[in-house]
Amino acid sequence: MLLSLDSPSMTSKGSLSISLALSSLSQRSTTAFTFAEAFHLDFLRCTDEAQRRRVCCDYRDKILDISKFTDILAAAFNDAFPRSLRDLTTERHKKAWAEFAGLVQRQKKSQSREAQRLQHQTCVVSIWGKAVFEHYG
Repeated sequence: MLLSLDSPSMTSKGSLSISLALSSLSQRSTTAFTFAEAFHLDFLRCTDEAQRRRVCCDYRDKILDISKFTDILAAAFNDAFPRSLRDLTTERHKKAWAEFAGLVQRQKKSQSREAQRLQHQTCVVSIWGKAVFEHYG
């Protein structure tokens, strides 16, 4: 799953597209370093306190968006993953399922209609496929 975030404080000529690959530790490390480097460069370009504040707020908002996105995915896939398969796991997997359940609970507390809509749509696609979703909308 890839999530692309564009750095709003960079010019279109130097725009940076950051793909947040959630599949492996090395990809996440590389992505985190790329994200950190983009922040560092954007912050260095600032000439006053107001610009530094804006850059910090932009990156804060990106990080919060990523967090909300993972909560939505967890809640959507929660319905797709059979509950019976969760009980037949090792201790290591039980800890991961507990962490996953925490993400689901965090999303359930969200009152955002957009987030709930995306959660439901993602759930439909994960269970029945994209063709069914596109057919029934």
